[in-house]
Amino acid sequence: MVDLDVCLFLDALDEYDGRPESIAEFLKEIVKPQKNSRNRIRVLFSSRPWNVFIQELRGCPGFHIHEHTKEDVLEVCAQNIKPESPGGREIVQLVEEIVQRARGVFLWVRLVLADLSAQAERYTIAGERGKSLCGKLLEVLDGLPNDLVDYYKFIIERIPKSYRWETYCLLEGVCRSSGSIIVSEVPLLLACSTVSRCCQLAEAEQPIPKQAVDEIQRHLQVVSGGMVEVLPTTSTAVGRFACQDDVLNVYSQLQLLHQTVLEFIEKPQFKHVVLGSRSQITNENGGSFLTKHFLCRSRGDITPDILRSALESERSTDVSLYSFLNDSIFTLNLLRTYLCTVGNVPVYCSPTKAAIYNPNPRTLPPPAMP
Repeated sequence: MVDLDVCLFLDALDEYDGRPESIAEFLKEIVKPQKNSRNRIRVLFSSRPWNVFIQELRGCPGFHIHEHTKEDVLEVCAQNIKPESPGGREIVQLVEEIVQRARGVFLWVRLVLADLSAQAERYTIAGERGKSLCGKLLEVLDGLPNDLVDYYKFIIERIPKSYRWETYCLLEGVCRSSGSIIVSEVPLLLACSTVSRCCQLAEAEQPIPKQAVDEIQRHLQVVSGGMVEVLPTTSTAVGRFACQDDVLNVYSQLQLLHQTVLEFIEKPQFKHVVLGSRSQITNENGGSFLTKHFLCRSRGDITPDILRSALESERSTDVSLYSFLNDSIFTLNLLRTYLCTVGNVPVYCSPTKAAIYNPNPRTLPPPAMP
């Protein structure tokens, strides 16, 4: 028998899957001393200050990490500020103020520096220099939200209203996609979001030349406000695509900027933040848009992606896709009315669910009306 001391390091508990209450209970359980055991387990974890963790783990020693990250935030600023760029020297003069307001949130620092750099370039072009420019940038900094969620709302509000539908479609699509969305699929996803009948999907598909990558990325930046990132591909195969260069290209994958962006999109008020009054007449979400996108890409074949996104759409919106799917080119072969059997009782159900219950269903005539 040996004495065993184990120390677990768990970063960002707030980003783990599962209920926070269950995570807290698990941590308390594994460190609880066991009778006759010579082993000891200790856990060092970090998290945003969620009330659940504060209440459940209030007896544990801890500290505010942002009180010990000043040097790290300064390093981030030093790496991201280029003094030779327009307004760079003036931004350097604001670093101490940025560090004080950051409270250790590095993502907030990145967002602030990007905004200050963009504004500094505009002011420089307008002829602002020196103290005048520094004062203008300080006003910009004072107008930026300190909370990340408020910052995301601020970003949305800056996106022109003419792009807001695409903003909603893109962020919802990336949020609810179970796989990866690549750069070349973005125009199709956005185009499909406005289609109201399945028979119109073919009109949404347009060939994307490889040289259009830069244009698509610029459009992504506009409609997402920077909340969606494009990841460089590797020299190995990525998903279903073989990539040649370790650069941004048509096969580069999209991802949300941070876990907090995902949580922001999942909030009930997100639709209203983006669409305003239009949200009251909008029943679609990322599941709906992805269903249309996968239907168009599949060219009539039923795929797991279509079923998964269709069911997610119906689950999260409580709106059936039957009328849309019933208009599709594979209706006669697959998605008309199916007869499912529960026990020995025949039951008619929605076509989407029928395809899940029976992977190889046979088409039956519509049931006789009583």
